[in-house]
Amino acid sequence: MGPGQKTTDRYLDDLAIGEVWCSKPIPISGDDIRAFDLACGALQGTFVNVAKANQEAEEEIVASGWHLIAIAMREFVRAQTLGTTPIIGMGADEIRWLKPVRPGTTLTFRREIIDLRRSSSKPDRGVVTTKLLAEDQIGDIVLEMKVLTRVPVRA
Repeated sequence: MGPGQKTTDRYLDDLAIGEVWCSKPIPISGDDIRAFDLACGALQGTFVNVAKANQEAEEEIVASGWHLIAIAMREFVRAQTLGTTPIIGMGADEIRWLKPVRPGTTLTFRREIIDLRRSSSKPDRGVVTTKLLAEDQIGDIVLEMKVLTRVPVRA
């Protein structure tokens, strides 16, 4: 399913292991990285010292891994792969930032359903586990993680 492609509402019962969603390619600029760092109160100055970065070459700037996760979340929400079905994030496991992301990198995000499980204690919902990968323009994986999402079952 492509980004921005709306679907009808989908529930746990409608999903299948192996289902994949991919984003469109997303360019990452130095301005994007600086803006994220400023929005977070420059908490990760090891990645971007904004005053210094304005004087340095773009290749000295590295995106925060949390910035990459925020982009992935934004793109997944925009894609509405489950239509307007209410979903709730439950957590993330095995987060790995595998390669620095610098200005000029273009990323594509891919989510694949790797597990579906109906809740035994709350039968009106279940848990979808997806594997999220971010790949750069040369095919290197820069981020990988598992995402757990609560999804309702069909009434």
